Amino acid sequence: HLQFVVVEANIGYHRAARFDDELVVTAALDSKSGASVTFAQEIRRGTAGGALLVSATGGAACITSDTLKPRPLPKALAAQF
Repeated sequence: HLQFVVVEANIGYHRAARFDDELVVTAALDSKSGASVTFAQEIRRGTAGGALLVSATGGAACITSDTLKPRPLPKALAAQF
């Protein structure tokens, strides 16, 4: 069995959201290598081109459930990224 653990999270707050704002949240794979993946995320007001409210990156590592040691991403899973 495998698990993913968060190894890094960076969040930048740029502007405040307001009550009743329509928000657009995007997430995309930024990179992958060996046992880890990094995602980039944004929250914008209104549309994909709207005011940037939050930007974030996060990293996760693949580990084995029994030893809690890093392991390479399974090939079938890595192919989906």
